[in-house]
Amino acid sequence: SDFWVACNDEKLFSVVRSHSEYDGGNSAHTTLACETFDKETGAMLNLSDLFSVEQSEYKDKLVKIMVEQAKNKSDLFENYDQLIAETFVERDFYIHKDEQTEEMFLVIVYQPYSIAPNSTGVVDFFISMEEIADILK
Repeated sequence: SDFWVACNDEKLFSVVRSHSEYDGGNSAHTTLACETFDKETGAMLNLSDLFSVEQSEYKDKLVKIMVEQAKNKSDLFENYDQLIAETFVERDFYIHKDEQTEEMFLVIVYQPYSIAPNSTGVVDFFISMEEIADILK
């Protein structure tokens, strides 16, 4: 197990925990657990807490962006575009702040086997907060 802080600014704190298990195969089975907190209230945030629109609207926009990004990823299942929408899990996200550029990203995480084989590992999509600013709170 391991962890890292993905964002620690004046408003948000995001931590990502990685857990790997070796079960005799060629590669480890690694999963990520992500938690994002509002520093003012101390509350753990749900994905819906970030958006000013209904779930169906933000999910549709995020899926469209991720399907486009997935075209540049290798080793995904052939029907990745369908699987990205079908296996979308609301709790598998975190906020990443690039310390050099100060740019903020919403990172959506897909666990092994959801859109790619275990050997590919966790698949993540970095979505610039600027790209989705029109639907953020």
